[in-house]
Amino acid sequence: MAGLKILVIEDDQFFQQYVNDLLQGFDVELVNAMDGEEGLLLAQSVEPDLILTDIEIPKIQGFVLLNQLKEMPQTADVPVILMSGKVERDLLDKHSRLSVHADGYLLKPFSLAELHGAITRVMGTDALTASKAPVDTPTERSLPEAPVPVQNPRSEERRVGKECRSRWSPYH
Repeated sequence: MAGLKILVIEDDQFFQQYVNDLLQGFDVELVNAMDGEEGLLLAQSVEPDLILTDIEIPKIQGFVLLNQLKEMPQTADVPVILMSGKVERDLLDKHSRLSVHADGYLLKPFSLAELHGAITRVMGTDALTASKAPVDTPTERSLPEAPVPVQNPRSEERRVGKECRSRWSPYH
């Protein structure tokens, strides 16, 4: 069985890459869009299993995009998880008044555990499976041009998470 196809709609290229990096160890196909208009077109053409979208995106705002996705027959059943760096009462009130609701909500910056939890709550506990390690044969191996320092993946995840938290902290 092929992994999940996830459409990530995020206008901040850094945070879009952060989400992609969090999911790199799983058997997923990631498709990225930088605004709501591009996201809507990709949702129709690539037929994702799940959509992660920022609320504050250009061209088509996240809540409007959510309504449009749920009105179109080819995307009506696709789960949508909203992402936002803001926890403002008016934003949550606006979402609670909508006739169409998101399947999940993530507050930025989120950790791998939070992202994994949101996806498995929406898609099921076996939705995210670890990807298999690539076969490393001498003909497929390519040596780096310069030595690459060995880094602990957990420390890199903490560094990126800390950078994201400082960038999207509501206390700045």
